[in-house]
Amino acid sequence: MFGTIDGVKTHRFKCKKGTGPCSVAFFLPMVYNARESDERGGDAMDQLKELPIPLLLWYRENARVLPWRSHPTPYRVWVSEIMLQQTRVAAVLDYYRRFLAAAPDPAALADLNALVHPAVMADFAAWAERQEGSYVILESAILFEAGLEGSVDRTVAVLAPLELRVERTCRRDGCDPEAVRRRIAAQAGDDLLRERADYTLVNIFETDLEPAVAELDRIFTHEAVEH
Repeated sequence: MFGTIDGVKTHRFKCKKGTGPCSVAFFLPMVYNARESDERGGDAMDQLKELPIPLLLWYRENARVLPWRSHPTPYRVWVSEIMLQQTRVAAVLDYYRRFLAAAPDPAALADLNALVHPAVMADFAAWAERQEGSYVILESAILFEAGLEGSVDRTVAVLAPLELRVERTCRRDGCDPEAVRRRIAAQAGDDLLRERADYTLVNIFETDLEPAVAELDRIFTHEAVEH
């Protein structure tokens, strides 16, 4: 809700838990200007300074019991932060427990990756040997994170807006949007992909994508012949 305190525009936040009422309401200035604060905003800044106390009191009384809060090791918190990006807590809980059961600590996760990634690349290499084209393509959502870029000659990042990626994946695989968002959250961001990839494709409109793909095909075919 919006309101004013001594002429200062504010947001009003109300919190609820279950069916019971929450008595906490916070008033925060939307815009802070140092000169205006001296003239009329002193009261608002005083309220900001007092905000942590009622906020922490409310949290202690109403905070949900969550596994990453009960045992807040850096690894557990890191895993939860990745899974919770753009995903509801209720949708994460079961996946979080199963993930921690399989990889309870960084060493176990590293051991798991050490088994999976070499097996994936060995299978890809065997498949590539059977192909007759000028070049082959390895599709991987975690190429850089898994350290697999050294296994290919060129890298191409295919980018699209988040919600478009979610919609396309759900339509193709018939999966839950929250599950797709969890997978995307565990992958490298667009900025990192742009920085590390040799080429970038923006996959929004087919009319733009098709000529870009055709140009990459020309480049890769030429390099394969020269090689």
